[in-house]
Amino acid sequence: MEVDLKAIITQAVYTAPKFKIINGEASLNDTSCSEEQDRERLTKDNHIKSFLSSNLIEPLKTLAEYHNKRLACFYLERLRQTRDIEEVSIEVSKIYFLSDTQKQTLKQLVGFVYQEDIKEREDLQLKQFCNQYLDRILLSLINHLNTSDQSKWDKQKNNQYPKPLELSNKNLKMRRDSLLQNMRKICINDDDIRILDAVSNGEVELVKKLLNPEIREGVVNKALEIALYDGNTELIKVLLKNACKVSTGNKQEILYSAVLFKNYDLVKYMLEEEIEGNRGNSKPLLIYAVANNREDIVKLLLKYEADVDLKDHQGMTALMIAASWGFKGIAEVLLNHGSCPDKQDNNGRTALIIAVMMDYTEIVELLISRGANLNTADNDRDTALIKASCKGNLKIIKLLLAGKADTDARDGYQRTALFYAASKGHIEIVKVLLKNRALVDTSDYEGYTALIKAADAGHHRIVKLLLEYNANPNHSTREQYTALIYAASNMHTGIVQTLLEYNANPNLANYEGATPLFFAALKGCNEMAKLLIKYGADLDTQLYDGTTSLHVAVEFKKEEIIKLLVNSGANIKIKNKCGSSPVSLVECYCPGLLNILLKKEDFNKN
Repeated sequence: MEVDLKAIITQAVYTAPKFKIINGEASLNDTSCSEEQDRERLTKDNHIKSFLSSNLIEPLKTLAEYHNKRLACFYLERLRQTRDIEEVSIEVSKIYFLSDTQKQTLKQLVGFVYQEDIKEREDLQLKQFCNQYLDRILLSLINHLNTSDQSKWDKQKNNQYPKPLELSNKNLKMRRDSLLQNMRKICINDDDIRILDAVSNGEVELVKKLLNPEIREGVVNKALEIALYDGNTELIKVLLKNACKVSTGNKQEILYSAVLFKNYDLVKYMLEEEIEGNRGNSKPLLIYAVANNREDIVKLLLKYEADVDLKDHQGMTALMIAASWGFKGIAEVLLNHGSCPDKQDNNGRTALIIAVMMDYTEIVELLISRGANLNTADNDRDTALIKASCKGNLKIIKLLLAGKADTDARDGYQRTALFYAASKGHIEIVKVLLKNRALVDTSDYEGYTALIKAADAGHHRIVKLLLEYNANPNHSTREQYTALIYAASNMHTGIVQTLLEYNANPNLANYEGATPLFFAALKGCNEMAKLLIKYGADLDTQLYDGTTSLHVAVEFKKEEIIKLLVNSGANIKIKNKCGSSPVSLVECYCPGLLNILLKKEDFNKN
């Protein structure tokens, strides 16, 4: 139905100028309005409040009720321009939908899986969904005209400002003919007009009398469209029963729309009339029913042999949709009708992996009990156990391990569930994995182990736990970093001490030749330097350019470290590749400490 919605919404209902957004609120571009004009617009706004509450799609309705009514009109105009309900709904939600309850309202409106990657879920049906709601607004306007009191179309003489209903009726009256004309573009005779008028007014008996075999297919289809958007199941039945010019394709469209609008009675009627559901239809009706959380419609479609494992354009089955929403009851229904829990979507994810990602423990338990493969990996080679470990969901981890999930499965980076649990600080999950004999020293493609990542992140308790399970404290990465080097470079003194107690070698250097003592000197961590020296750290280890820990301490003016290293026997004359010794550098950086080094030099001479 092609209509000038801009004229209808912005002129017939709300005649104010265009809006602009200032600090999250809609304001008028024209700031030169008189006080009288402002009062008149405010009066109009009173009617808009009630109209929006009755006719708008859910996000805009919520916006109208709890925030700014004019801004709701602004987003209605945005909706008219883009004809993309998803885009506008997300735009509204980003600004106004803050609570989980409000976000759930948005999810229910869209009727599709709402995850972090929702921008990737561009379904053409959403755009059609948008058009259908816009047409419903149009029909609501027309019905408002037909049910309004003619006597109130004119302004009352004894009232300076018209009442909201009077003003709206006056505006709508001026648009009445053009609105009806838009609906009647396909009409070529009076019978066509009478039928469409009767359908738009919901007059079932009159429609029965007017229908005849000579009615053109276009008129019948338009009548069905109007009745469908109004949710008038009885009228649709009359049109289908008495009109012979309804193609199978149009009947499938009616079935599809009935599912989308959650009209159980109409879905049942269409199925009883042997309209094809999923077979030969590109629209996965079962998936739409699942996304709308209509278990009754799901059962009905399955009763009429809907393909339980039919996939949408992203490769998702109805079971995957149920898993992503946490609809346990629907998931059970689908499994009872033979849905395969191991089907994979375009990303390689199964219903189990999706349920794990969404933290739906009950769905995970259900799928495991129905024999879902626990070790299937997605396109990134992530298994359900790896996903659960990343999420930190201990209950799901225990369920998967009880089902014998592979603790040592590796993802595309060669990382295991233990690796992720250790790096993210999930100590209880680390304990459970270790008790289930997870390999403690597996490394990823860069050579990192769970111990190295835990030491780097500062997870002291996890470091100690891994060492108790015989993790190798001297394992190094490709760049020859050990857990001790990472702990020292991040100033995790407690972890440094624990690693040294478990025989970590303080003299292992990275690819540049830097040892843990070098980083302690660089950071000026006196306590850590003492620990390393106590456990045998070499005081004179040189980097590739000949720099020692004492060179660094002098250059960065770490006086306490300089004193500690000199008093512990560090070589004050050793030179780097530039020919500089600590003595020569101290004259430039720390002249006040020159006496300490000279006394040390004199002591060495004696």
